[in-house]
Amino acid sequence: MSRRIDSPDTPADLRLRELLEGDTPPCFVVNAGAGSGKTTSLVKALAHLRDAKGSQLRRQGQKVACITYTEVAAEEIHGEVDLDPVFHVSTIHSFLWTVVRPFRRDIALWVDRRIEGKIAALLEHNSKKGTRGSTITKNDALIARLEADRAALTPETTFTYGIGSRYARGVLGHDDVIKMVPELLMEKSLLRRLLAHQYPFVFVDESQDTFPSVVAALKAIAADPTCAISIGFLGDEMQQIYSTGIGSIPIEPDWAQIDKPENFRCPSMILEVINNIRGGVPGSLKQTGGRRDAVTGKTLLGDAKLFVLASTGDRDSQLQEVRAIMANSTTDSNWRVEDGSPSAPRVLVIEHRLAARRLGFEQIFASHHDRSTDRLKEGISEGTAWSIQPFVSYLTPLALAVRRGDSYAQMELVRANSPLDLERTPALASRLSSLSAATEEISNLMRPDSDATVRTLLSHALSSGLWALDDNFSPYEQLLNYAATHESVGDSVEHGVLARFFDCPARELLAYQSYLDEHSVFATHQGVKGAEFERVLVLLEDDAAVGNSFSYEKLFELRELSATDLDHISNGRESTLDRTRRLLYVVCSRAERSLAVALFTPSAMEAVSQVRKLGLFRPENVITF
Repeated sequence: MSRRIDSPDTPADLRLRELLEGDTPPCFVVNAGAGSGKTTSLVKALAHLRDAKGSQLRRQGQKVACITYTEVAAEEIHGEVDLDPVFHVSTIHSFLWTVVRPFRRDIALWVDRRIEGKIAALLEHNSKKGTRGSTITKNDALIARLEADRAALTPETTFTYGIGSRYARGVLGHDDVIKMVPELLMEKSLLRRLLAHQYPFVFVDESQDTFPSVVAALKAIAADPTCAISIGFLGDEMQQIYSTGIGSIPIEPDWAQIDKPENFRCPSMILEVINNIRGGVPGSLKQTGGRRDAVTGKTLLGDAKLFVLASTGDRDSQLQEVRAIMANSTTDSNWRVEDGSPSAPRVLVIEHRLAARRLGFEQIFASHHDRSTDRLKEGISEGTAWSIQPFVSYLTPLALAVRRGDSYAQMELVRANSPLDLERTPALASRLSSLSAATEEISNLMRPDSDATVRTLLSHALSSGLWALDDNFSPYEQLLNYAATHESVGDSVEHGVLARFFDCPARELLAYQSYLDEHSVFATHQGVKGAEFERVLVLLEDDAAVGNSFSYEKLFELRELSATDLDHISNGRESTLDRTRRLLYVVCSRAERSLAVALFTPSAMEAVSQVRKLGLFRPENVITF
């Protein structure tokens, strides 16, 4: 049995177990803050269902579904329940595809409507007054491609789930799956009933970051009188870090709510800080307890300091001084350890550009973040942008497999992603030999001393048969044929992003992959959700940010709120303050022993008194130098 399952029960664990024991368990929402052991509660609930109802579920050919946010989280949870096949543990995209995959006719009809809608949107764009001729020409080419895709689809088309959509090949990407399945669940009562029969229990982890359309579809199943299903959402609205997430899950009248206020991670000083941060949200959960000494059982005091520093100063020198103060205050010499050591403080940055600059992928980051769309800005930060998916899911792992000499991993990646049918290709040995040489070249093009661009890399992957353009990339195929350093005023925003991205050094892709895989001392709020570190150094640098999605100077009342901020607040819409407060909570709540937050602002000496008045940190722990 796992360590989590063997841990003592909390009141929330007992209450959840009680709910699940009935013949018709209700739907429920578990509200659990950072460090509360939410995953432990989830694993305990799964184990209880296995012990109490596993035999019955197996006899009826049913499973317990557990939806997580990442593949890593899915593997962790599945391992905690001993890989028992009575559980279906997967990401939301994979789960939705599993549900809809047998409904080939419904998928085909939806894809036909999807293509029709895209064509209609392009025609409407072309008809708008002022649309440039070059844009109309490009849109016409895309319309012709979509019409060809539509004509290629037949009732016999078998659809698969891939990185990006390629309709003519029957491939649907992440965006289409997340749009299609909730729509079909809302429309089709039969699909709702089949899902409920196959998965009478559905647990949704990190529910605050779940797409609203998915929540609405699951609620529709729960409300359908022909469906016997118990759906549980486990999350924390204060840890919503993706703009596409729903945040708080509205409770239905016949649902149960379970609060889990305990915090087992943070010492009392840090727990005090994160409760102060949560206190700015009316009705937010107040966390209790705190990290205890393993020997004495007493709650640890810990240390939490906020350093208000001049943004015009030498930041590296200032941060060295911060480390020195923390080392003396905590009598913990590891605060002085240089980056790269396992015992070094974990540096958490809010603005991804700082990590990109320090780790060596600033051009790739800038190509997607500057003069871009919100979707691509967020996507490059998270590694989910459609434009980066072929690299993080295929080409970069392929290069890394070549470097390790892992021929099996290379072949598995090629089999899964190459458009070639390797099982039926004549002269297979010759083909495999050429593909092996092609993968070697992929690795060479990403070497640290390589001058190759992303354009060169993609062109090689296409010409060698390692990769094929999906429907996201197809409209920008011409950019692969020339160095598009100048963007026309009439070009779309995404056209500009791709033009700049293709000009980026291919060698930056490995640094970017390392960042996503958390092989660096630097991390961001997205990369550390659920993680914990003994020593945490948080950098708050508004001047390093691009855009106005967050502002720590506004949160600390060092800058005036904008008219847009005030309008959003007065109308109950999400504001800069909401997003900023949540991010501060996420990063501060990672600390297990000691926490240092460095706020860079133009007038540090004048800002200290204002920051102390806010009371997020104890006045004596707000420091400047």
